[in-house]
Amino acid sequence: RTDSLAFGTAYWVKIDDLDYTNEKLSAEISVKVGEDNEIHVNTNEKIKAFTLFLNDSIVNLDEEIKVICKHAGAEQGEVRFQGTKKRSLEDLLTFSFHQVAGNTGEVFVASVYVEVGGA
Repeated sequence: RTDSLAFGTAYWVKIDDLDYTNEKLSAEISVKVGEDNEIHVNTNEKIKAFTLFLNDSIVNLDEEIKVICKHAGAEQGEVRFQGTKKRSLEDLLTFSFHQVAGNTGEVFVASVYVEVGGA
């Protein structure tokens, strides 16, 4: 939960864009890795876009990944990404230079950018 993009990165999740039309609402996002290389994300209406930084301890990067997002209280989640992601030096360096709250020292070699909505 955050009110600002300045504090929008924790562990392997980064909030990239917020809807500022309701300034009293905090951004909320929760992420859970499920079976079959699926990542389930719940967001509220404040969040417009986020990035998931990945490595082989989160998902198997050699297989198809599916990101399912349930946005703003929708009854069902919607597939927002389905495919494979290559390990890349660019993603590794991008995440390494972020000031990340809760960084456990893990190395992330792939990323998925997801747009979910907003005003």
